[in-house]
Amino acid sequence: MKTLLFVLTLLASLARANPNFTQEMKVDDQGQAKKLILSGVGTRKATIFKVKVYDAALYVEDKAKIDVNDASLKVARMEFLRDVSTDDVKKAWEEGLAKTCGNPCALDFKEFLANVREAKKGQFNQYTLRSDRVTVDQGGTTNEYAQKGLASAILKTWIGDSPPNPELKEGMLGRSK
Repeated sequence: MKTLLFVLTLLASLARANPNFTQEMKVDDQGQAKKLILSGVGTRKATIFKVKVYDAALYVEDKAKIDVNDASLKVARMEFLRDVSTDDVKKAWEEGLAKTCGNPCALDFKEFLANVREAKKGQFNQYTLRSDRVTVDQGGTTNEYAQKGLASAILKTWIGDSPPNPELKEGMLGRSK
């Protein structure tokens, strides 16, 4: 009976997992390959109808030490589940950054916001977060930002005190039920 319960629990967790996110990834960090492990995957839901917009995975060096303010290397990888216009993506970032660090802070990141692009269904965006810079790949278009506080502000939009929806934060932190 215990074996059957274990198998059913395992199958249920696999059914929820997005197969497009691997359990680990290697990232170049100043010429050295670093292995990051999957913390978890959450789903961004929008509107009162809880429309699924994207799945987001968080990769970290150590799952036990996830802190939005520490200097460790982190990667957030998103897979869009629907098309989202440039205006809607930009508005979501503006709102998220304003919640995270206030309007003056959000204005400090105008270069980041100016480079936001539309997202197509199936597109992957990747945010490589380092203490001194952020590399953003939006479906093949890559930009790098050497802006103090940007990495922490971006991460806080997903797993800080005011995420767009609780399931996104809990999933990315590996605490989804």
